[in-house]
Amino acid sequence: MLDQSPSAHSRTHTTESLAQSLRRLIDEVVSSDAPTELIEQAAVSIRHALATLDGFRRPADRVVSVDALRKGLPLNGPATGRANPLAPHVEIETTTEEVIARLTLGQAYEGLPGFAHGGVTSLLFDELLGRAVEARGRWGMTVALTVEYLKPVPLHTPLVMRGRIGTPGERSMTALGTLCPADDPTITFVKAHGTFVQPQLHVLRTYFGGLTDTAGHPVTDVFDT
Repeated sequence: MLDQSPSAHSRTHTTESLAQSLRRLIDEVVSSDAPTELIEQAAVSIRHALATLDGFRRPADRVVSVDALRKGLPLNGPATGRANPLAPHVEIETTTEEVIARLTLGQAYEGLPGFAHGGVTSLLFDELLGRAVEARGRWGMTVALTVEYLKPVPLHTPLVMRGRIGTPGERSMTALGTLCPADDPTITFVKAHGTFVQPQLHVLRTYFGGLTDTAGHPVTDVFDT
C-alpha cells in the first residue's frame, strides 16, 4: 500500500528542503576561502547536526517512496533526486515528444577550472535518456551509453538537456540527447546515445526481489510490467 498521507508528503517536502540546504553547504565547502578557524567552527556545527540523525539509517533494501519509484522519480537518485544533496537541482518537463531538463551546475561539479566534469554530464544523460524511454511507456536498464563531448560545459550557466526516444525493439529502446546553453539551442556542448533493455521478469525478481516499502511490504510489482 502506498503512503500518500499528508504526513508522508510533509516528510518528503522536509527531506527535499534538507537536501537543498546541503547542496548549498557543499557548494560553500568547495568554493570557500574562509580562514581555517571558521572552517573548524563549521565542521563542529555539522558534526552536531549529524548526531541528530544517528540511529535512523534506512536499510539499503528499503525504498524511500514506492509512489515515486512507480513514476520513475527516485527521490534519492544521485542524478536528479530531490532528496539527494549530491544531485544538482534539476527542473524536468515531459512532453509528448521529449523530456527536457533545466539546470545550472555550480562549483561542486567542476572538472577543469570553470567547467563541469564530464562524468557529471554522463550521469545526467543516463538519467534523462532513461526518463525519455519511460515517458513512452517503456522501462529498461542502461546497457550502453555513448557520450560525445563537443565543447566544455561551463559552470554557473543555465543549461537545457533534451532527451527523446530513438529506435524501439521488443525489449529494448534507444534514446538520444543533447545538452545546450539555455539561451542558444544552436550550440551543442554534449550529445549522447543510450540503449535500454527491460530485463525478463525472472531477472527483475532476482535483482529486486528483496525490496520492501517503509511498512516492510514487497514492492517487486513495481517492475512487473
